[in-house]
Amino acid sequence: MIAVWLLGIPLAVLSRAYMEGWLQLKFVLVLAMSGVHGMFARWAKDFGRDANTRSQRFYRMVNEVPTVLMVAIVILAVVKPF
Repeated sequence: MIAVWLLGIPLAVLSRAYMEGWLQLKFVLVLAMSGVHGMFARWAKDFGRDANTRSQRFYRMVNEVPTVLMVAIVILAVVKPF
């Protein structure tokens, strides 16, 4: 993820692709993916401290968020719809 942030932003700026709508939406989705990653890291620490307050169903539902984000990011990168 660090490589994506360190290499992706200069690539978008140097290629002037940052002005295209699909890349702007992709950037927002990658930002959301980074946020989800941070939440998962915090929740893993809660599990380690035995301080979990959420249900099993909650974690099963939230577990699908990265997959949906990843599929949308890949579709935007391949199709470039706008």
